[in-house]
Amino acid sequence: MPVTQKLVKHGHSRAVIIPKRMLEVLEIRDADLVQLAIVEGTLVIRPVDVVPRPPVQTKEFID
Repeated sequence: MPVTQKLVKHGHSRAVIIPKRMLEVLEIRDADLVQLAIVEGTLVIRPVDVVPRPPVQTKEFID
């Protein structure tokens, strides 16, 4: 599921917009923590599971 994104200026830093579908697959929600690392010259972003929680039940919102 590779996606090419443009960096966006955010103050003195840069931000990457993560597509909604990727966030859903990884179960990352607003204000969740992620870990950034450089591994063999590649930026790696991983969700940090501080407190395990049940998955979102999207069916509830559809009915």
